[in-house]
Parts: sequence; C-alpha cells; structure tokens
Amino acid sequence: MKFIHVFNIIIVLFFQKVVFAQSAQKNFGIGVMIGHPVAVTAQHNISKHNSVAGGFSFSLSDYTLVYADYHYHVSHLIKNKNPFSVETNPYVGFGGLLVLTNKDRSSDDLYLGKKSGHLGLGVRIPFGFEVLPQTLPIRFFAEIVPGMSLTPTMGAFFHLGVGVRYYF
Repeated sequence: MKFIHVFNIIIVLFFQKVVFAQSAQKNFGIGVMIGHPVAVTAQHNISKHNSVAGGFSFSLSDYTLVYADYHYHVSHLIKNKNPFSVETNPYVGFGGLLVLTNKDRSSDDLYLGKKSGHLGLGVRIPFGFEVLPQTLPIRFFAEIVPGMSLTPTMGAFFHLGVGVRYYF
C-alpha cells in the first residue's frame, strides 16, 4: 500500500513539473477527459503536426492508471474551411499504458493484476480530433483508442473519451 501512495505522489509531481516548465511557451494544455478512463489529461504541442499527451486516472479502491501518447496531427491533409471560426485537428498516434492494481481480485483482468501491487502494461493507438475555437484558449477533443494489454494477461481493450483542455 505504501508503494501505491509513493507512485501517486511521483505522478503528481511529474505533471506539476511539466505544467510549470511549459507554461511560458503557451503550447501546453491541461484538462479533463470523460469516458473510459475518466482522467486528468495534459498535452504539449511540440510543433504544428506533433504533440505528446498523457493522462492520469485512479480509483482509490481499484487501480492507478497512467498513459502517454505521441500524436501526429493530420489537419494539413484535410481542407478545413468552415463558417464557424473553428478549426478541426484530427490526429493518430501510438503510446503506452501503465496500471498499478490497488486491490486483490479473483483473477487477472487484462491490465489489472490479480494481487494488489501488480503492474500492468499495454500499448495504445489513439485516433481522435480536436476542435480549436479561434478566440478561446481551450480545445475540445474526442478520441477512440484501441489497445492491447501485454501484462499480466494479453488481450484487446478499447478506450473512448471526450474532453476539454485549457492552454497556457
């Protein structure tokens, strides 16, 4: 149990360091995603076509989940003229998933282990799009993420979410 609390503190400190390091460049966003998983999410735009995104989700009595993805934005491949003064920005990417099980269970469940303290790993392939209002520092997004659990058992999973991030 002590390991779980240390793990959670390290994740929070990591996100805090990233937020303050990137805030001067005005290309860092932080927000929430509703779906599976429900998560606090962050994104750093490396360039117009490249970004890294990640999220942190937990259930106090079940698991702690962290994911990180690379996104390649393909908006330059799509003619994006619309009368609503918003830009849409589709993306595709790849990433990883790390899950720490917080409780014992009767059997392994994809990336959730059988015993408290088990570590689950997986790969993710996010497909999504962002909606960028031109006058607001926010971005709405939606994504579909098929993936594969690698440990403790192998199997396919599917994540889906919508969210919003504030950029500063």
